[in-house]
Amino acid sequence: MREPSRKSAALARVAVVGGGAAGLVTAVELAAAGANPVVYEAEPSIGGVWRYEERTDSDLLSRDPDGAVVHSSMYDSLRTNLPRDLMAFRRFPFECAKDGEGDDRRFPGRREVLAYLERFAERFEVTPRLRLGTRVQSVTPMAGERPWANGLGEPTHWCVESTGPDGERVVAEYDAVAVCNGHYARPHVPDLPGLELFRGQAMHSHSYRRPERFSGMRVALLGARASGVDLTVEIARHASQVWLCDRDATGTERFAGLEHAERRSAIARIASAGNLVLEDGSAIEAVDVLIFCTGYEFSFPFLQDADGIFSFDESGVHPLYFDLVAARASTLAFIGLPSRIVPFPLFELQARFFAQTLVGTLELPDAAGREAAADRRVEALHAEGIARRHVLTYGDRQFAYCDRLADATGTPRLPPDFEALYRVVEAARSQNVLGYRDASYP
Repeated sequence: MREPSRKSAALARVAVVGGGAAGLVTAVELAAAGANPVVYEAEPSIGGVWRYEERTDSDLLSRDPDGAVVHSSMYDSLRTNLPRDLMAFRRFPFECAKDGEGDDRRFPGRREVLAYLERFAERFEVTPRLRLGTRVQSVTPMAGERPWANGLGEPTHWCVESTGPDGERVVAEYDAVAVCNGHYARPHVPDLPGLELFRGQAMHSHSYRRPERFSGMRVALLGARASGVDLTVEIARHASQVWLCDRDATGTERFAGLEHAERRSAIARIASAGNLVLEDGSAIEAVDVLIFCTGYEFSFPFLQDADGIFSFDESGVHPLYFDLVAARASTLAFIGLPSRIVPFPLFELQARFFAQTLVGTLELPDAAGREAAADRRVEALHAEGIARRHVLTYGDRQFAYCDRLADATGTPRLPPDFEALYRVVEAARSQNVLGYRDASYP
């Protein structure tokens, strides 16, 4: 059974929560489909994670909810780990800087990415739709539309309560909601035995800004994904010694030519004030700084009252149709949840999919069908040996997913050379972490 088609005039207003890359492209796709999006952004300007802030949370591990106020995890010298031609929205090429202005490198720095997003918002007239400095406090089904309470079926209208720059609370009604608040703001700090014994400085990479502060120090980093590797390279140029600790302790050749950097096994526990015991039984002594490069957690504080529609945990949101639309509420979508992806083009396709479902040009199965499809997908991944916590960790699976979104929306698929370039860059990154960004690529 499928839902009846809707007309764009019948579904006009859509709340978009978040003014980063996902929120901006969602607004563009909704407007292009005939809907009327309004973008809520808690910060005073757009950019999301690409908006740099010098300040950090007062608690450098970001475990104190009263001290966790900084959204962006951007550090000052960050360069993309993907070339700009892969990162671009398909609607809007990421042109190199011209006339000597800006950052014209193929792997640009954070400022150029933010400038690109600002140009994108200007080109597609998103600015009039923005509510800057406005934090969404709650998103709930309209009164009388709680399906778990009255059996009326899934909600079709949403109440969005927000707080503006002046502190005034405003309540507005919407026909749909797109959640685009990102998942790189709430740090994940694992429960490391003995952490309370550590007398050096413990912090999460969320609060890292510059490497100079670690001059002459002995620094251990836990976690060897993108941020762990990049911070190791930066800090090793200033610290007296750096250890990158991870369960996969191979790949020491990646740091060839970089003094003071060493790959080691993951940290099992803190033995004393500055001494770490590793999982292979070895130890690191006299550590001054311990940096957790252990990723982030999903956080939707404004959706806490929507129990019964979905649940979320460390692995993501459940149940989701196409990893995108809430199976029990087709007018609620989560744009940009997957990780280990080329983000901007995937966000764009997800946004187009959701927009088309709202205006009726793309029909969805009914709620039962969507939920059954979501369950089958999780079961299939489990059969392939993919744990529930990695359901939204795509890697190579992203390209088949993008093809499915493209086919569903009548959009040309990403060209074959897109995936080919991604794989070439990925291989170069694994072998030459110091120079892959400045290498030549097709």
